[in-house]
This record gives sequence, C-alpha cells and structure tokens, in this order.
Amino acid sequence: MRFVAILVAFLSAPCITEQTAQQNRLAHELEVMSLTANAAMLIRNGKTEQAVRLLEQRLTFSVSKTRELTAAGANLPPEFPNLRDAPRRAAEYARATHQPDLAVQAEEILKQLGASPEK
Repeated sequence: MRFVAILVAFLSAPCITEQTAQQNRLAHELEVMSLTANAAMLIRNGKTEQAVRLLEQRLTFSVSKTRELTAAGANLPPEFPNLRDAPRRAAEYARATHQPDLAVQAEEILKQLGASPEK
C-alpha cells in the first residue's frame, strides 16, 4: 500500500522536460536582452530619467515575483553567490532611493534564501 502511495505521488508531481527548461531559460534571456537594450537606448539618447523609471519598474516587479517564488519554497543552490546577493543589492538601492517597502521585500527574500543582509 505504501508503494502505491509513493507511486501516485511520483506520477502526480509536475514534470519539466529539458525542452521546457530550455524555453524558460530562453524566455528569461530574451527578457533581459529586451530590458537591457531598451534602457541602454534611452540612456544613449539622453533620456536617463526614463531609463531609471524603466529599470525601477522592472526591479519592483522582479522583487514581487521573486518574493512569491521564495515564499512558495523556491531556492537556489549555494553555487550561485551573485544571484543570491541580488536581493541585498536591491534592498540597498531601494533604501538609497527612499523606497522602504521595496527594501523590506528584498530583505525578506534574502532571509528566505538564507543569505546575509550585510556584505
């Protein structure tokens, strides 16, 4: 009976194929490419305030989505120190630009990831 329960749990678990994983990575890289190109073009054309707004909007969205993922139990292995440090940098930026709510959210992500808030 225990074997059947384990088998049912195994079969009902979501399965991500290599193709799906590649599509997810591709979508992420295309999003980063688009954001970077748009911000760089705005800066190059002297529209730095627009570039800052674009980047801050994306930062706020990213903090929100990352917070949802970490609250649901998503985590990173320790071999990604630069990515684990991203919420600390986001919190630092948010505090410097007087966005305390965003800073608190980023610090919550740090705690979920088990990273140190100070560097």
